[in-house]
Parts: sequence; C-alpha cells; structure tokens
Amino acid sequence: MQSPTRLSTKTLTRMALFTTIAFALSSIERMIPTPLPGVKLGLANIVCLFVLINYGYKDSMIVNASRSILSAILGGGFSALIYSLPGGIVSISIMALLIKVGKNNLSTVAISTCGSVAHIITQLSVAIIVTGSVFVLELLPIYTISSVFSGVSIGMVCYFLGFFARFLQKNP
Repeated sequence: MQSPTRLSTKTLTRMALFTTIAFALSSIERMIPTPLPGVKLGLANIVCLFVLINYGYKDSMIVNASRSILSAILGGGFSALIYSLPGGIVSISIMALLIKVGKNNLSTVAISTCGSVAHIITQLSVAIIVTGSVFVLELLPIYTISSVFSGVSIGMVCYFLGFFARFLQKNP
C-alpha cells in the first residue's frame, strides 16, 4: 500500500514535464533584454498558474520550487533564487486563496494579476531585507505597473490554454 505522501508515477511525470516547460520558458526569457533589472513577463508563471488551476496548490508549489531551484543552479545563481522562490510561494498562495474564495466571481486574468502584484511586492520586500534599505520602495510604482501588465498577459494566456485543454479533452 502506498503512503498518502508518495507521488504516483503519472503525477511525478506530469510535474517533471511542467517543470521542464517552466524552466525552458524561464531560460528563454532570461535571454530577452529588459528595460529595468528584474522586469520581465514571467513566462514560467503561465505553467505555474495552469498547474494551480488544473492540478492544485501542492503540484503548483512543487513545479514552482523545482523550476526556481533549477534556474538558480543552471544559470540564475543564488541571488535569483532568494528573490524567485519567496515571490513564487507568496504568489501561488494568494492565487490559490483567490481561486478558493472567489471561484465563480474572479477571472483567470484577475487571479493572475493579483498573483503577479503579490510576487513583485514579495520580491521588493526581500530586496529591502537583503539591502537593508527601504529606498528599494522607490521602484514600487514602475514594478507594480509592470506586474499588472505581466499578470494580465499571463492570465490571458492561461485562460486560452485552459480553453484549448478542455477542447482537446472533448475532441481527442
């Protein structure tokens, strides 16, 4: 008999696939020049949100943590990890709460946007701790605007991915 905390081969394979896709998107995005340090679309969050909506909180957290650790080891370094991991944890937690509480009242775009803003606020909070300076908050307006744009974009992509996935399930 399997223990309740043990993952099935199917679940483990699915999460490995989603982690690989998220890591690939993150790696591609790292090569795209940005106007400000840390400002990016967050393409890997497409995968994390899709997994959260379709497979649940635990699976999304595992995919996010695995992707963050892989990205740090294979390219981003430790500093990327100390910003990415807490941001992802808080973001996924906020989105999971919104899905649970506002299931029928909030769109995927709204949930994604809230998660994106939570992510950047968490990252700026980490930056305050790391630098020991509250002057990091001067970046809050531009980063918040950027995160709203990112959240809306990621939410729209997730919405259409979900629509496409449901279509494929009905029409194999």
